[in-house]
Amino acid sequence: MKLIWNSVLLALYVSPLIVLSEAAPALNETCSRPAEVVFLIDSSRSIWPPDYTKELDFVQSLIKEFDVSPSATRVAAITFSEGFREEFGLGTYPSADPMLLSVANIPFAAGGTTDTHTALDGALQLLQRDARGGVPRIVIGITDGE
Repeated sequence: MKLIWNSVLLALYVSPLIVLSEAAPALNETCSRPAEVVFLIDSSRSIWPPDYTKELDFVQSLIKEFDVSPSATRVAAITFSEGFREEFGLGTYPSADPMLLSVANIPFAAGGTTDTHTALDGALQLLQRDARGGVPRIVIGITDGE
């Protein structure tokens, strides 16, 4: 089966030596162009709990840069290890504030292997099912790659 991605994939690899929780300079405006954004968050056993917290902090910092609303940017989150779990879908939250609280409370599974391919499959399924037509589709993967 040939899969065609009409999206942009940005994969970020984290390691225990990289500090993602340092504050980045604030932008003067949020990204207001419509988009569908899916975060893939590594929740495998190779991630240490403090680094998992850094992953969630990083996701929250990016969400704050978007104009989250039903007509602008919609965001989804998927955690993965052995398989994937959709934490929340596109359009679940009408604004950033309840979404940020939800991200802060995504549990750390400390699952087995890092099955990144299943997370990508989950993102593809989610986007095919729920994405709006004519809107950019962006997948941001956060993993240590192990």
